Amino acid sequence: MDRQQSYSATADQWRAWRDRPTGPPGEVRLVPLGVANCQAYYDLRTHHSQERFVATMPESFAHALFPEVVDGAPVVPGCSASRPTARRRRS
Repeated sequence: MDRQQSYSATADQWRAWRDRPTGPPGEVRLVPLGVANCQAYYDLRTHHSQERFVATMPESFAHALFPEVVDGAPVVPGCSASRPTARRRRS
């Protein structure tokens, strides 16, 4: 794809982009995925210039549903061996 074409915009589109909010979002929510909303998340796409850095949504769904097995156990978020866990002192 021609670089100029892939980043082209009309004057109005450029002004809208220039004037867009750039601060942190006012609210961030975690929402459960379900039958009613999964297609909207499945359809998310990143800009083509970022594709080499980010997995597609179908790949992300597959990794979440069928996690990688390491040393006989599935990899689960929050259970990283590289992150120390808090330990209680025995009295």
